[in-house]
Amino acid sequence: MKTLTASKKKKIAAKPHLGNAKADALLKARLFMNAEAAQRQVKSMWLAVDPELRLEAAIELFRSDEVTLERAAEIAGLNRWVFHEILIKRDIKIVIEVDPAEELEKGVKAILKHAE
Repeated sequence: MKTLTASKKKKIAAKPHLGNAKADALLKARLFMNAEAAQRQVKSMWLAVDPELRLEAAIELFRSDEVTLERAAEIAGLNRWVFHEILIKRDIKIVIEVDPAEELEKGVKAILKHAE
């Protein structure tokens, strides 16, 4: 796999590319409807076999609020707690939304009233 070096000395993987001759062969064999479908399959397979890419994709999806913490962990192939620890080590903030205190207090009162 080819790697490129980003300005912060972090290695990033080169974008997968299906050569024209290979794409044409796959299309002629009628394995894909078009070149875009073949390229999507290549990207999908690339993510499937490279855990580091899955992790980076999951982190970016989480950072951009496109997926929940649970879903990001699933994409990365990790459990929630391991993924959470990775986010902490990378100083990625995790925002937890909760109901306002008034709503919680109403719930507590309702439970206590029901318990009597």
